[in-house]
Amino acid sequence: MKIHVVDDHALVREGLHQVLKGLDEQIEGLEAVNCAGALKLAAQHDDIDLMLHDYRLPDMNGLNALIVFGQEHPDLPIVMLSSAVNPAMMC
Repeated sequence: MKIHVVDDHALVREGLHQVLKGLDEQIEGLEAVNCAGALKLAAQHDDIDLMLHDYRLPDMNGLNALIVFGQEHPDLPIVMLSSAVNPAMMC
């Protein structure tokens, strides 16, 4: 399984990868620090099984990112992550 983690904080990216590897050693991880990098990696790897995507990134917010990824990679499952506690952000 290939999981793509998109977050601008290295600690979050690396922590998620450690947790995922603890669940299954076969998990292959990709990382990006922003939406531009995530789009580039998604274009290079058409076999990504899941994307874990931070809601707040320096170059694009989560809802805009979902629109772009939905247009360019409609079959890619994406889970948005956020430390915010605002229920209005959920869609």
